[in-house]
Amino acid sequence: MRISIVILVIVSMLLVFSAGKSRRPQEETIDKTDKEIIDAIKYAYSLEEVLWDNDRKMKSKADVFNHFIKGFSEEKAKDLANYFWMEDRDESGEKVGMLRAGDSVLIIPDSVEVLSKSEERAEALLKYKAVEEGPVTYKAHSVRVRLKKENGIWKIYEADARRY
Repeated sequence: MRISIVILVIVSMLLVFSAGKSRRPQEETIDKTDKEIIDAIKYAYSLEEVLWDNDRKMKSKADVFNHFIKGFSEEKAKDLANYFWMEDRDESGEKVGMLRAGDSVLIIPDSVEVLSKSEERAEALLKYKAVEEGPVTYKAHSVRVRLKKENGIWKIYEADARRY
């Protein structure tokens, strides 16, 4: 009887101590499509930084457009190309252009929540924490984006920065 109590205590202790070691913290499970959408948003929003890393390759507004079309709709890529490319005329009247330096307009979000999705369309909420120090500061805010799938690639079609 005494041996079975000792064995029962040892087995109980083993179960209690080994259970704590074998438990992994619950990992947030993200649906495959949600991950594709989140990755596409982060990629699109990283394109401004990549633009400046490759600024010497940007020789025309078309180059800038071709850069942003990788993550944005044609209309949004045109808007971004118009914003980032500055054209003027030199003393001889010849058209010259260059990238326009300014505040960042595409900041990678701190988190992304996929609100809805279908096979070809999605809507997500980009969340930003407040940044109170540094050259660019802003309050905590969210941006709602709408995406469409073009030839198997998620692209941002709309962005709405109203308070959410």
